[in-house]
Amino acid sequence: MMKLQLIKSEDTRQLDFYNLEQISNKQEVSSQQSGGSLPIIYIALIDKYGQIVGNDFSSKVRISIQTQNLDEKASKYQPFIEGNTDFQTLGGISVIQNVFVTSNPGSKFYVSFSTDGIDLSKQSNKEYMKQSSKENLDFKLDIQLRECNVGEYFTSAGKCLVCSDNQYSLVKMTQPGSCEICESEKAQCLGGANIGPLPGYWRKSNTTKNIEKCLFQPACLGMVAPTFNQLGDCQEGYRGILCADCSHGYSRDNDYQCKYCPEHWANILRLLAIFIGVVFLIVFMVRSTLNGAKDSNNVTSIYIKILLNHFQLLLITSSFDFSWSQEILQFFGVTSQVGEVSTQVFSIDCFINSNNQDYEKSSDSKRIYFFRLIIIAVFPLVLTVICFLFCTRFMILNAKRLMENQDFKMIQKLFVGIT
Repeated sequence: MMKLQLIKSEDTRQLDFYNLEQISNKQEVSSQQSGGSLPIIYIALIDKYGQIVGNDFSSKVRISIQTQNLDEKASKYQPFIEGNTDFQTLGGISVIQNVFVTSNPGSKFYVSFSTDGIDLSKQSNKEYMKQSSKENLDFKLDIQLRECNVGEYFTSAGKCLVCSDNQYSLVKMTQPGSCEICESEKAQCLGGANIGPLPGYWRKSNTTKNIEKCLFQPACLGMVAPTFNQLGDCQEGYRGILCADCSHGYSRDNDYQCKYCPEHWANILRLLAIFIGVVFLIVFMVRSTLNGAKDSNNVTSIYIKILLNHFQLLLITSSFDFSWSQEILQFFGVTSQVGEVSTQVFSIDCFINSNNQDYEKSSDSKRIYFFRLIIIAVFPLVLTVICFLFCTRFMILNAKRLMENQDFKMIQKLFVGIT
């Protein structure tokens, strides 16, 4: 701790400064908050032997501030002192505390410490001041103010004050300004720059005030103890942006919900069974279409296509974020479950995740979303190739009969439309 002391030389007593028991003629308090309290300083009267004058209980130490010859920054907001300026000496020691200094943030000035415990009329004191070319025996302490930090607001007097509860500031102010009011419906503000989302909401970074509503609100815990993460914590099993991604060991269920992955071997068997079943279904539909092309009364395939197109349109329409009525939303909720059955029976996410144990630990980990996107994009092409190979084989085996059939062109167009 810094200790200001009065040192006696011959019959003189002068103010000087001690820092870690090293005497220095010039000291500085750096990174001081404008409008903030100075650190506690101890001042003592010391005789010529370096001993504290312990019988001094009457003298006082007074602090004053420089107002002349200020630099350009300090002159913009004149420095001033708030709080105590006079301090009683007890046993030769004065404790300087609760002293608040204010000026333009980033400026530099000094404060002076003087005492009535030094008799300047003594000849020895006059000789000492003459030898040291000093006009007085006051000690000068340089004050270097820092700029206002993020979370503080710049007052019209030049102070840097921390924003109170239910307010915040995310910018470094260089001129007078004010804190912003907390959006209490989706954020909690604990003062300064400490702002975080409420449960059900998510924040992108510590530098933005935008707080977004989560797609699945129970997945977002908000800024909670003990971490008080200003981005918001995610429920177990969730991660990523808006807590919309599933952690390792979890897979997408429905409505952005995540569930435990099935056993790896069981999931692989389900994937293979579904793939084989889809291939046989497509082959069956193509063959049925070709066989029924000559029968003008066979409308079964037409009804099936209409029904499938109907469900596809419903699923696509329900994905649009329009202001649907509650009745329509309930209807979409029923139809959308048809498209989500596959994710509940088997999981592509779990299949990919099982081969990437360090998915969440890697800094450049690939999002499963893009793997799924690639699979969805490639899967129709694979089915098209399989159907093409089947139909080519079917045509080769029946080439002679098909060439004699007058309806060959119609069947060819129908096949192109299906693929």
